[in-house]
Amino acid sequence: MGRTDELGAESRGQTFRFDPEKLVLITDPKHKLYQQTAVDAPPQWMIDSAFHYGIKVPITLRKGAKHRGKYKMEVIVGRRRVLALRAANKLRKAKGLKPWTIRAVVDILTDEEALELIQIENHHRAAPGILDDAIAARNALAEGATEQKVCNDMRWTRAQLDQHLALIECHRQVQDAVMAGHIALAAVVDLRKLEKDEQPAALLKLAEAAAVGPRQVRRKLEATNPENMEDTAKVPRRSKVQLRKLRERLGELSFSATGADRRYMDGVLDTIRWFTEGGAEPKV
Repeated sequence: MGRTDELGAESRGQTFRFDPEKLVLITDPKHKLYQQTAVDAPPQWMIDSAFHYGIKVPITLRKGAKHRGKYKMEVIVGRRRVLALRAANKLRKAKGLKPWTIRAVVDILTDEEALELIQIENHHRAAPGILDDAIAARNALAEGATEQKVCNDMRWTRAQLDQHLALIECHRQVQDAVMAGHIALAAVVDLRKLEKDEQPAALLKLAEAAAVGPRQVRRKLEATNPENMEDTAKVPRRSKVQLRKLRERLGELSFSATGADRRYMDGVLDTIRWFTEGGAEPKV
């Protein structure tokens, strides 16, 4: 029985190790495969991690044109990892440590195939990873890991750990808003204090800001708390006008949105319409 059969794999694949300095990043903004992450500096936590551990997840390369008998290897997936490892290796060399190589899958791709792969990777790497990280942290704690170890492994502060754990307990609409980047992760610590069925209404209070800090969140949530709220008929006229303007702005965004984003925006619009005009309370 061959190795492929033993592993239950459909086919055999290979990864190779490369010097990150010899890989080609597409930095020409006019190139159809250009991505901003190929020129932006990677976050410091990623450089720190690469310094100590290297890069564990393989990147994806494609064969470019030949130069002096060797193919130019273009980075398709993993641009930030390459940049982080380059920066980390400079630090390692300065300290007399051996530089890391990086594992990669090599493929033959057209520009169209490469672009599709980039788009898929960007979608997979987007904010839903926040919830995945939160669940991984919760599971690690359940298995006996200390909070300090989890913070060290995830490169979080204690406050960030609390925020991620709070996200798990929040309403799905709150989770979606965080993952879509509509509110800051810090907001969930206060949102979690509300009953789940109250959280979508509180979320509406934060819809006017792309990102909010803990102090602003706390003030807005205090205004949302039924014990602190007056009858909606007593809401100042100016506030209702502002909400109508907000509804108009969100309506424009909803018109151009698609898929889950469109459904989310429509839900926000329905809630604002109910808040300003009355009628049946929208379903969550």
